Amino acid sequence: MKMSLLNGILAVVFLMTQVSSQKNNESEKDLTCDPGCRGPMGPPGQRGRPGNKGNMGLPGWRGEVGVRGLPGKPGLRGRRGRPGKAGPEGPPGQKGEEGKAGKRGTKGDKGDPGLSTSSSVPYNLAFSAARTTPIGPAYRNNEVIIFNHVFTNVGNGYDVTTGKFTAPMDGVYVFMYNVHKNLASHGMRVALMRNGDIQVLAEDVSGDPQDMAGNSVILELTEGDGVWLELMLKQAINSSKMRQSTFSGYLLFTQ
Repeated sequence: MKMSLLNGILAVVFLMTQVSSQKNNESEKDLTCDPGCRGPMGPPGQRGRPGNKGNMGLPGWRGEVGVRGLPGKPGLRGRRGRPGKAGPEGPPGQKGEEGKAGKRGTKGDKGDPGLSTSSSVPYNLAFSAARTTPIGPAYRNNEVIIFNHVFTNVGNGYDVTTGKFTAPMDGVYVFMYNVHKNLASHGMRVALMRNGDIQVLAEDVSGDPQDMAGNSVILELTEGDGVWLELMLKQAINSSKMRQSTFSGYLLFTQ
């Protein structure tokens, strides 16, 4: 069925081609040509060689900006550049918190004597103090004896809160102390200290609870040196409102 239909179509096309060709021939016969009539178009020839490249045309209009693409992956880190020039000095920062007190430095060299001028530190220095309560026995460590009742403190060299005397200037000083025994079952040994070192000792190890002991010494001190009394380990002394135990000192002369 399909073949018959196809053959019919081909036959119709062929007849139409013949009729068109006859019409063309008849029209060509009616024309008078000089020198001759134009014949029918021949078959197409072979494709010629490509021509020379033409001149470059004028630049076209600039197109619209395209959509921005996605960012690419970051590249490798480059080498570190040279340090730049120092910038201008900034304003001073806020004051920081006060640090802890440092350790006491070593003793410096003695300076040359200065000119005689008026000073806020008096040359007359003397103190005398007593204790109004017993102390001891000291079971853990030696204990600084604080003499809480002050008779005199010219020059304020004695500190009643610590029990220590601090030399306000270089000089030769005299120190004396007397202590009263407290218990018959405990001995009494009291040392005079200078900057933590024992200078002299007063002691009583008898069984009499009413004994007293004392000592004295002359020391050459440098400004800032400290002098105090310490109750030795496992010892005890007595004192009361009658002030049986005392500690005194004074400046003999300056240097």
